Parts: sequence; structure tokens; C-alpha cells
Amino acid sequence: MDKRIINAYKLIEVAKHAPGYSIFRNLLKARSSYLIFLDNKTDLERTLKHIKLNHEEVYSTDSSLRRNQRRVMKELYNLISAAQNVKEHLNQQSKTYCQHIGGTNIHYFFRELRNMLVHHNTFPLVSKRKFEWIDDKMHQDIFQSMDIASFSGHLTRRITELSGKPNKKKQLKQTEDVLVYLNSLPDGFNFDALLTEYYQTIILFYRTWLIAFVTHQYQQLEDFSDQLVPIHAVITNLPVSKLQNRYLRLLLSTATKLIEVTP
Repeated sequence: MDKRIINAYKLIEVAKHAPGYSIFRNLLKARSSYLIFLDNKTDLERTLKHIKLNHEEVYSTDSSLRRNQRRVMKELYNLISAAQNVKEHLNQQSKTYCQHIGGTNIHYFFRELRNMLVHHNTFPLVSKRKFEWIDDKMHQDIFQSMDIASFSGHLTRRITELSGKPNKKKQLKQTEDVLVYLNSLPDGFNFDALLTEYYQTIILFYRTWLIAFVTHQYQQLEDFSDQLVPIHAVITNLPVSKLQNRYLRLLLSTATKLIEVTP
């Protein structure tokens, strides 16, 4: 076997035992979870856009409406599940250098909406039209809303189930908060806008977590990245790929710029 290859494999074993290796693997796992969330976000956005652009066709028959509602229900469930996985995964990794993403009304809202989708197999989708004058022209906006009454009924039943269970006090309080939050929303509220706000909280937390993660463990990650250079000159896919090391270099560069401007 070529001497360069033999030496490269020796360096691979050394790199696998470096602290930066396990740190980077954890980072890649978090990124994988986040990318799944983004894929589900894209699927749901595409479906909602289709409904918006083809409103008359979608609502032309009951069968067409039910088909599109089932599609939204499936994709919304997948999105919320993926978002919860990101939230839980990053909270486990955050340790002391990054604030946990706590439970906010909007997170509890979508968690309970997912529970409703599971137990009732329905999503009360309602199409709304909003007209307004802009520059002396009438503009029409079509967006999705939901039937507040059916979701409120689900939450009320959940509160009844959880009441009187000492080990469910935290979940009971969260569900009660969701009901208060839901009742604060106007009839025919813009569900698309609420969904966008939910996306943004997950995306913002991931980006904040990522920079904090890299900054806190900068030296170990930089040392590991340097170890990969002679290895990738011979073997480009071990112990991580050359492309992954390029991604790591980009993160290190971004973290460096942030460190330099932080007082």
C-alpha cells in the first residue's frame, strides 16, 4: 500500500480521538435535525402557496377541499414534529453557553395543535379574503385561518383530562396558557402569519445556538479542522468529508468575526 495512504490512515485514527471530532459530530447531528425541519417547512409553504394561487379550484368541490386539507394536516404535523426535535436536540446540547429555548405561547400552541391533529385527524382550515385599497387600486389577499372553536374545544378537554393529576401540573399550566393565547386571537386570524412567526423562532434559536456552540469550543474545532488538511490531501472522505471541513471552516470564520466585534 502507498506510504501516503498508510500515513493518512494513521492520522485519521489520531483525529478520531481528538476532542474536536466528537464536538463536530454533535454539531452535524444538530444540523441534520435542522435541515429536516427546513425541508418540512418548504413542503408546507409550497402547499399553502398552491392553495392560495389556486383558491377557486381547491374549494370547487368537497373532495378537492378534503384532499388539500389532508395534505396540509400531514405536512403541518411533520413540520411541528421536526421543529420539536430541533428544539429538544439543541436544548440537550446547549449546556451553559447558550440559553435554552423555553416554552412560549406560540410553541405550546403548535405542540397542542399537533396533539389535536393526532387525536382528531382534522385541521379546520378556513380560507379568508382580505380587500384593501393600495395606490387607488383594490388588492385581494387570500390567506389561511382556522376554526378557533374546534381547537378551543380540544384544549378544554385536555385541561379537564390533566386537572387533578399532580404529576401533570406543568403541562396543565402550559395548556391553560395556550387556551388564553388562542382566545386572544381574533376570529379569522391569519394562520399563515402565525406559522411564519413559529418558523422564525426556530430558525433564530438554531442560528444563535450554532454560533454559541462554535464560539465556546472554537479552539478544539479549529485544531480538529487543521488535522484534517493533510488527511484530505490523500483521502477526502474520512474521518469527515472535505466538504464538511469546508463548512466547519466557514463556521470558524464567522465565529472569529463575531468574537472580534464583541466588547
